[in-house]
Amino acid sequence: MMTTGGAGASNDNSPKKKGWPKGRKRRLLPKDSNAPKGPLSGYMLFMGDQREIIRQTHPGLAFHEITKLVAQRWAQLDTESKTKYLEAAEADKER
Repeated sequence: MMTTGGAGASNDNSPKKKGWPKGRKRRLLPKDSNAPKGPLSGYMLFMGDQREIIRQTHPGLAFHEITKLVAQRWAQLDTESKTKYLEAAEADKER
């Protein structure tokens, strides 16, 4: 016979909450200002080149609109042009 309610009627199927307990904050470690920067990806190298071109041709665009245009150009870029940026990214990884 099954009883309803009471102290033992907790729902064991509910997922546990994850993350930091309420009231506690994560302590951030200070960054080393002398640490080397991480390597840039091929897309980020392409974005650096294209962002300046788009800013000159369309000076009134917001940052997120420029990023959308660069993403569209990257998607339409042929593989030969992409390999130029991807090879530069590989060379940056070696650094």
